[in-house]
Amino acid sequence: MATQEKPGAKVPTPPKKKKRQKGEPPSLEEANHNNITTTPTGELVPMNFKVDDDFHSDYKITAITNKTTMVGVLRESLEIYKKYKAGLLIDPSKND
Repeated sequence: MATQEKPGAKVPTPPKKKKRQKGEPPSLEEANHNNITTTPTGELVPMNFKVDDDFHSDYKITAITNKTTMVGVLRESLEIYKKYKAGLLIDPSKND
């Protein structure tokens, strides 16, 4: 059974949160400049993004048809994309 509040009754305010003080950051000399971890060259790391099911199926079929992996298709696609953006490839769909 729900309790009913009386008209004009005050709702208690929540307690204030304590501010945390972290202190001063370390100087550049004190800071550890080797705090970024990287993986060895050539080691695969996950890329987390989602695509729709039709795109995934088409991508996988493209890889199988060309006797490569999906990673291989991705790598080749990226290289072609970079060349295109650098103006080194001509878009055949544009008839200037």
